[in-house]
Amino acid sequence: MAYYAFRADRHLMLFNAVVPHPDSEKAAWAWAAEVRDQWNAGQPNRPVDAYINYATGLETLEEHYGHESWRIERLRGLKARYDPNNRFRYYNPIVVEKKV
Repeated sequence: MAYYAFRADRHLMLFNAVVPHPDSEKAAWAWAAEVRDQWNAGQPNRPVDAYINYATGLETLEEHYGHESWRIERLRGLKARYDPNNRFRYYNPIVVEKKV
């Protein structure tokens, strides 16, 4: 059983835009989404994956960690066991914090 998701991937795509003024940020995000969608459309028989270090936070957990359901459940179990207070979290968390 392979524990590493996307081990067979050969290409990574990163869209990086320098936004000179905050008013341009919305247009940059739209451009990035268009580029991402074109990249994924060129591989129609392949599920969408996101390399965690290039992810924006808009992707699904499956896109980050693997599309097999057991992967997310295993990661959640490990997270609950070793970090029950969710102290080690970052912008693409396995456990999504509840908004109050």
